[in-house]
Amino acid sequence: MSRFTAIILIAFAVVSVYSQDIDKYEQLGEKGFKRGDYAAAIENYSRVIDLSSRLDQHSNNHKNDFTAETSAEIANISAIDPRTAAGLVNRGRAYFANGEPEKAVNDYNRAIAMFPAMTSAFLCRGIAYVGLNKYDMALDDFERAIKLDKNDIHGYIGRGIALLKRGDNTAAMSDFNYAVELKSKDPLVFYYRGEAKRLIGDIDGALKDFEHAIKLDSKHGQGYLGKGLIEIRRGSYESSISDITKAMELGVRTALAFANRGLAYKALGKTTEAEADFQKAIEMDESIATEIAAATSKITSPN
Repeated sequence: MSRFTAIILIAFAVVSVYSQDIDKYEQLGEKGFKRGDYAAAIENYSRVIDLSSRLDQHSNNHKNDFTAETSAEIANISAIDPRTAAGLVNRGRAYFANGEPEKAVNDYNRAIAMFPAMTSAFLCRGIAYVGLNKYDMALDDFERAIKLDKNDIHGYIGRGIALLKRGDNTAAMSDFNYAVELKSKDPLVFYYRGEAKRLIGDIDGALKDFEHAIKLDSKHGQGYLGKGLIEIRRGSYESSISDITKAMELGVRTALAFANRGLAYKALGKTTEAEADFQKAIEMDESIATEIAAATSKITSPN
């Protein structure tokens, strides 16, 4: 048996100890994320990071068992388990969704240090920087993501969001339109362009994009959320509640969704349902409490 074959067998033996558990916790983490249980997602992704890091350490320890020549042969398979970096990105997503953007950025930084060409880490860190109002840093990350993969729509979407937040609506719409050109059958690009149109006041254009996203994919939860937000603005509260509830059923259980469904309930005089949604929204993102207070002050409930 060659030295290289022996090394491969050792690697496989180590993987057999942890690999099934890593797969299990990855799946549990994603399930938790999709149902909005971000604490559970963070816990399970932390286990992924811990277990895959043990594989990293085990591989590095075994490097000492071989000659320099043999160690060079296996450098690419024993350095870092990619699942460690993926676990960090996924846990960062959960931290961000849980209202902890600083912790998210820390995880993305660690992932990028491991894999400097990891597009998803730059994209996610860019979004976290947007959440922290660090728009120039966000734009830098989206630019780097686009350079790594110019055909990935997420780089253009992210850059468009950052530009929109910075007040450069024309450049932002250019990015959203280009993303639509790249992936005209992807409902995600229509949702984000619709959201951009909603924010700049093009309500009819926004609704058209949200409806097109749903047409492309009847289970596109974000499309239903966007449509529900437009209906609130138009005073169609029953329709808004129906669409936002549909979005939640499809996994879009965000603070924004709960807050706006709460506003629709409030406008219909359904105070109990409204307060429950407001409480859930604030639990997910404390900063949204000010926006809820401002919005509810403008609502006149029916007698």
